[in-house]
Amino acid sequence: MGCKDRNRAGANKPPPSPPYLREAIEYFSLPSLAARIINGQPGAAPRPARPTRPVNSFKPAAISLQDAVERAPALARLSRLAAESAARLRAVQPALPPALRELVRPGPIDETSWCLLVPHNAAAAKLRQLTPTLLQRLQAAGHPVDAIRVRVERAR
Repeated sequence: MGCKDRNRAGANKPPPSPPYLREAIEYFSLPSLAARIINGQPGAAPRPARPTRPVNSFKPAAISLQDAVERAPALARLSRLAAESAARLRAVQPALPPALRELVRPGPIDETSWCLLVPHNAAAAKLRQLTPTLLQRLQAAGHPVDAIRVRVERAR
């Protein structure tokens, strides 16, 4: 039998493996190894130690919303403007008709103008008629306002 004949004959089936090799393959195969690890059998890889949770020794101190706003310059400015706008509304509320008082909300403040927000056009028209009276009240209360703008809020 020539060299070619031997290659053809052995090409279809692998050479037999020795018994110790078959046992090693079986022992270290993934399913077998996984089963031994799960069951805690000897010869299995040791289970990794479960990490313990560190004791949370550092907890940041809780701060109030007001403190957080004061610490951030942009938020502090917005907070000041919102408080100023609410103070202006309190100054003019006695001059508003009772039915209109509940509808008017304070709006943004510019340098010398102030915006009032209302839910509909009818309230805006009445508020525009009262603008001169509201300006007088604001100036008497010490608020530097030259103009009042009235805006109708969109439905949310």
